Amino acid sequence: MPHVITSVKPLAEPLSETIGDLHVDIIVERWTLRGPSGAAADAVTTTYKRAGTDASPRRPVIFAFNGGPGSSSGFLGSGLLAPFRIDLPSPTEPPVHGPFRLVPNTEHLLETADVVLVDPPGTGLTRVPEDARADFLGVTQDADAALAIIRSWCSRQDRDGSPLYLLGESYGSVRVATILSRSLGGPTIGGEMHGTAFSGAILIGGAFDLSGRMSGDTRFISSFPTMAATAWFHGAIEKIGSLPEHVASASKFAREELVPLYDRGRRLDEQEKTKAAHVMSSFIGLPAAWIAAHDLRVEPSEYTGQVLAERGLQAGAYDSRFAAPPRTGTPPFSPPADPVADDSAMGRYTQSFAWASRELLRRAGVTDLADYRIIDFANVNGQWDWGHGPGTWLPNDPADSLRRVVDLDSDFRMLFASGVYDFVTPVESAQIAADHISYDPSQVVVRQYESGHMPYIGDEPRKALSADIRTFLNAQ
Repeated sequence: MPHVITSVKPLAEPLSETIGDLHVDIIVERWTLRGPSGAAADAVTTTYKRAGTDASPRRPVIFAFNGGPGSSSGFLGSGLLAPFRIDLPSPTEPPVHGPFRLVPNTEHLLETADVVLVDPPGTGLTRVPEDARADFLGVTQDADAALAIIRSWCSRQDRDGSPLYLLGESYGSVRVATILSRSLGGPTIGGEMHGTAFSGAILIGGAFDLSGRMSGDTRFISSFPTMAATAWFHGAIEKIGSLPEHVASASKFAREELVPLYDRGRRLDEQEKTKAAHVMSSFIGLPAAWIAAHDLRVEPSEYTGQVLAERGLQAGAYDSRFAAPPRTGTPPFSPPADPVADDSAMGRYTQSFAWASRELLRRAGVTDLADYRIIDFANVNGQWDWGHGPGTWLPNDPADSLRRVVDLDSDFRMLFASGVYDFVTPVESAQIAADHISYDPSQVVVRQYESGHMPYIGDEPRKALSADIRTFLNAQ
């Protein structure tokens, strides 16, 4: 038995707001789903729909998911997609305590498309009962529940014929890829065939694994341009040219020169190693001797702790523009340090985004927000079934699903958007994924922004990202 919707209830009365010349209907709904075992769980959606428009088959709908997998859609909503956004006057000096404030979001996409922010079961305001975890907390289970919500939303809004787009951030890219792989359906994929059609996908800070190809030496290749950007931002190297030129040169060096050097393994000539270490030093700002002593392989977690060590600072993994003193006596990302709460970036901007996420719901009329969780690590991430049982993590391959979609639909297009200061989902990993997914660069468009894991932090990156998404949607 597939996932089915058993009820849909409003969490607040539908609200209409005027933003500039735009009239927007805001609808917050709780969806109760029954899983294959018969157990039930809830999800919540926030719909931003241009008022006064009919169900035109030409008006796109974007279904947006954050990551985690236990994250609500609050980051995306309050940072990029809602009509109001969190005010961050400085991208690297966010307010960490109130008063916070929302401001009109002039980069919203509602002139172009309607937006549905999805909080999957277990995120935001919802919890998954213990007897329902096997039905909802997993890669395929989560995607099947999302598909049930998407199909029901389209039917209720009479939008079956509209162009449908999926937007996923971080783990949301895995979510999007899995939704796409299961959207057509078949005898071995869900045992049913609804035939849900999607026109394209937008992956922001996408998490790509490529069946293990991101492990081994490839992880050093994919993070090298991010190290170069970090060194540039913090003045750890001599700046020649522009930041985009520097990052592009780092990418070229990593792909064309580091790969064959790594392939030589321990039999690499010492002179070649020393020469390469000096070139790497000029890109990433670590001493050549340190790089050579590590066999040219610089772990991202070590790099964030080393590049600013002389200043007593550690760069953020989620956004390396941020820097703060490391937890005393603790190597980067080793217990008792928390890889998120103690991160120089996430530990400083999550507070404002969490408030803004609650405030958007409060303005929409939702009253009980005391237990709203912007991310639930223990009850969702810690229970997640990656295909090998709850809590057992093994590589997932979203790129393979995306590649199959492209093979079957030559009109399907994707936009990969990444921040150059992001070590969690590096820009180079998006480019490597795109290179393996499609022969045609116009079918999988890769864009880079001077920001981090959330490339909408900062006015210029947010404006550029929003413009690129509009261009992407209008080109379909």
